[in-house]
Amino acid sequence: MPNSRYALTPEDIAFARSHRRSHNRLGFAIQLALVRDLGRALRTDETLPHAVVAIVADQLGTDPAIFDLYARREETRREHAREIVAGLGLRPVRAGDYRLLIAAAAHTAAATEKGGPIVQAIIEKLKDEGILVPGAELLERLALAGRAAARRQAYRGLIQGLGKVSFDQLIVDRVGDRTLLGWIAEAWAETDISNPGALENPGISAEKWVETKLRRGLEDGSSGG
Repeated sequence: MPNSRYALTPEDIAFARSHRRSHNRLGFAIQLALVRDLGRALRTDETLPHAVVAIVADQLGTDPAIFDLYARREETRREHAREIVAGLGLRPVRAGDYRLLIAAAAHTAAATEKGGPIVQAIIEKLKDEGILVPGAELLERLALAGRAAARRQAYRGLIQGLGKVSFDQLIVDRVGDRTLLGWIAEAWAETDISNPGALENPGISAEKWVETKLRRGLEDGSSGG
């Protein structure tokens, strides 16, 4: 049995085999598998774990070594990506989608501030909506905005519980390393997706998380989740 994350359907295999040359069929099938798993096609100069290539090649009855021929043809990769996107009815992310994605991130961030689960929540929402997963920078912005929105909701509860507090108390009383006023100000500043300072936060790395997800459970031959 192939790894469940990269198991191709009979329709997937037929779709891949409609292309000329074995290395193109393998490359197309790998891109299709990546779109289903990660919500996006093969990136330029991306190096895949050997296990991913081998799993897909085995289902096509193809030598995984021929994938190297496919990886050299950038134009072919792009053409196949467009074909897969059209065939699956996917579309790029739009600014109008941000609110929905930030809400998904905030829902997860209410339970954890770890970057991985927050990014995963965004990716799953994108896949559910038939939207291609964007690059790591935008994913990080959305994740940070969602985490900040969750914090703001928590801070709102804190503020409501303050009752009548003087301004002096806000700037003097501290919770952790910040004054109460500092926490309140941070909550509003971080929620803005266009805030460039948000990218300086090292707590969320979408690229690193996706790389980990891509490799987890594959190099050792175990089944994926």
